[in-house]
Amino acid sequence: LRDLTFYTFVDRWSDLPIRRLYGDAQILRGFVCGALPDDERLELPWWDLLGLRYVLATAPMQHAGQRAGPEPKGPGGEYFVYERPHPLPRAWFVPRLRQIDREDELVAALAAKDLDPRAVALVSAADAAALGPLPAGPAEPALAARTIGFVHEDSRRVVLRIGPGAPGYLVLADTFFPGWSAAIAGQPVPMVRGNLCQRVVAVPGDGCAVEFTFRADGFRSGLALGGAGALLLIGLFVLGLRARREAAGPAG
Repeated sequence: LRDLTFYTFVDRWSDLPIRRLYGDAQILRGFVCGALPDDERLELPWWDLLGLRYVLATAPMQHAGQRAGPEPKGPGGEYFVYERPHPLPRAWFVPRLRQIDREDELVAALAAKDLDPRAVALVSAADAAALGPLPAGPAEPALAARTIGFVHEDSRRVVLRIGPGAPGYLVLADTFFPGWSAAIAGQPVPMVRGNLCQRVVAVPGDGCAVEFTFRADGFRSGLALGGAGALLLIGLFVLGLRARREAAGPAG
């Protein structure tokens, strides 16, 4: 009777914490199938990390948060809307990185009760080195006060306006996917995979614009190879016609 619905672009890593919490049978061809149980697992910080705010149900729930909004009732029964207390926004700052290289340890950390996604982003040692240490800046509490605004978004470009404050690591909950790159004030900067499937960028203390851009290099290479293959086939076809004519000899 319970339905838990959440939306995100996913990759082959995104469902690993769900598999750990609920078993492989909960995932069918990359999608969560069936309802998730009404138990303590719905209160884990992992769901905060995904930004899960509302839970909709056709029966009362104990672990979905506080009931919110209207309370519709009809011939089919009562409908329930719950609001979870601590969902993270789509983009936020953390002051530190935690390095975990083994995938199983990373998944376990994300599914743990003591996960604090507001305090750290989980990355590999190589990705932590790519981001580098944060520059000196104001005290850490100033990081929480930094503003983040989405000023542009389409399928190939996302631009965030960042207010000034303490340097920090910007976490964007969008899936880390090949082809995306990041730039600050027009200059390319490293972007790494954090929290298994999200994007992380180091941001200085100045107010700035952070731009994420998608470029399908593989798609363009595929088009180039496909075009070259088509030209080769046309060339072979023309050569074949010429060879037939020569073999047939002059007419008459």
